[in-house]
Parts: sequence; structure tokens; C-alpha cells
Amino acid sequence: MRIAVFGLGFIGHALAFHARDQGHTVDGFSRSMSIGDGFELDASLPDALARLEGRFWDALVVTFPPMVADPAFRAGLRNHALRRVLLGSTSIYQRAVDCSQPVLTETTPLKLDHA
Repeated sequence: MRIAVFGLGFIGHALAFHARDQGHTVDGFSRSMSIGDGFELDASLPDALARLEGRFWDALVVTFPPMVADPAFRAGLRNHALRRVLLGSTSIYQRAVDCSQPVLTETTPLKLDHA
């Protein structure tokens, strides 16, 4: 199966490598790195969706909060895969007690006591 993983933070990175180890072809996309035939991709930029033109996967997984992506990117992803999963998990990241952090990213410090 061809799988695209968008967001290579803690969850996305682990998922991409697990899927690859299970024999799937994986393309990973992140603002700061790529896996397989993926490339660095900042989904918040207006041209992000255009960079995916001609690409299609059996499944894609988005592991970052959708509100950080350009609206056209969010809407257009449905045209690039038969199956789509939004798996936003930020429990590994430290947060301000008062919830003053508007967005958590791959650069947010990790909780050192997280399993």
C-alpha cells in the first residue's frame, strides 16, 4: 500500500517508519524533513497543495492540527487518496498551564516523563 504521512513529529515519524517496516511504501511530508519520495512541505503556505499535483496514495494520514494548514490544502487533500485519516496528537508536547500556546509544532519541547 502507498501511504502518505503529513506531519513528521513524534506520532507521524513513528507511524511512517512502522508502516515502512510492515512493507508499505511511505512518503512523509513535514516542514523540516521528508521520508521516501516525500519532500519538505509547509501546509500553511498557499502553494502547498499545488506541490502535490499528480500524486495519489491509497491512504494518507495528517498528524498536525488542521487549523495550521492553508484552507485550500485541507480541502484539496481529499483528491489525493482513497482513505484519509486525521490523527492529530499533541500529548507528547509540553504545554503552558494557561493554554496560552496557540499552536504546538515539532519544535515545541517534549514532555520528558511521557511514556
